[in-house]
Amino acid sequence: MAMLREYSQAAQAVQGPVPGARGSRDTGLKLEGAEPIVRMENIRKTFHQGGREVVALDGINLEVKRGEIFGIIGLSGAGKSTLVRCVNLLERPDSGTVWVDGLEVSNLTEQELRRQRRKIGMIFQHFNLLASRTALANVAFPLEIAGVPRKQREERARQLLELVGLGGRERSYPSQLSGGQKQRVGIARALASEPKLLLCDEPTSALDPQTTRSILRLLAEINQRLGLTILLITHEMAVIKEICDRVAVIENGRILESGSVLEVFTQPQAATTQAFVSSATSAEIPPDILERPANGHGAQVLVRVTFLGRDAGEPHLSRMVRRFDVDANILYGQIDHIGRTPYGTLVVEVTGSQDAVEAALGHLAQGGLQVEVLRRVERNDVATAG
Repeated sequence: MAMLREYSQAAQAVQGPVPGARGSRDTGLKLEGAEPIVRMENIRKTFHQGGREVVALDGINLEVKRGEIFGIIGLSGAGKSTLVRCVNLLERPDSGTVWVDGLEVSNLTEQELRRQRRKIGMIFQHFNLLASRTALANVAFPLEIAGVPRKQREERARQLLELVGLGGRERSYPSQLSGGQKQRVGIARALASEPKLLLCDEPTSALDPQTTRSILRLLAEINQRLGLTILLITHEMAVIKEICDRVAVIENGRILESGSVLEVFTQPQAATTQAFVSSATSAEIPPDILERPANGHGAQVLVRVTFLGRDAGEPHLSRMVRRFDVDANILYGQIDHIGRTPYGTLVVEVTGSQDAVEAALGHLAQGGLQVEVLRRVERNDVATAG
């Protein structure tokens, strides 16, 4: 009941309209030194379809730290849903081990597993509400199954509906609720047993963009205020960018890369990851900019400059122009945020003497900016790739 009181106290903070950014959420040092609440080692899972073996997970190694929001992203069929269902053993791995909250769950009996699952809440893509039950009865259902007395479970269900912004809708049936409201009921139901871990299986893919932002903000507030660990799977990098601390990219049952969201966004290694990042940041440069004709005056270099954190607020380009006597023509740019960290990209045409241009670009790189040469035109006006 102690956690339930915290839920009640946090209720007012998670209601109301939702801004586009995460607001006060700070993911900086909170994960430093945190122990893993989920650990998966060498997980392999196969299915048999039409007489052939399909490998869903192939040697998965993964750690989710206590208190974080960890995202798993992949295309349809990549294995992400199977992976998250192996955490609570809705799918049993063929081999490998799974630890949750310090306990190896891979070999638990069904009775032991039922007790363990009370520590794990789950939110589904299509809500999975019981149509014949009110919002209050849906939230109270897990407590009813657990044998909690009626008065106590209804009181807890009301507090949880307040928490998710549905105070006053206790008697509404799912058919009377919008998609976002149904998902809020689903979140409240997942919190009913006071779990330590919340699994989210594509929780926003059936929602419109505005409702998606409100649900993500609700999950972020619950994570921040209650210290509840969230493992979220999605096929949308914008969802990862909005609320996750760390992310793993999965393809064909294997983890391609993982790390902090900031690292993966700014330095994606795999082609699949690069495609996901481009979809969330509009990082693709318009072709007409890349094909812009050179004017033939001096050395000319087209570069993409990436700014991160405090560098996004520094006048690097104006300093470069003054110091090295070059011209800088900004052709394209955007500013975004990953969590609370500003992240910007500019496409700049730098013109001047060959030595001055090279020195200017070196100055930007030495200042901690990422500088990628897209096109280079020397004095003889012959275009070469950077």
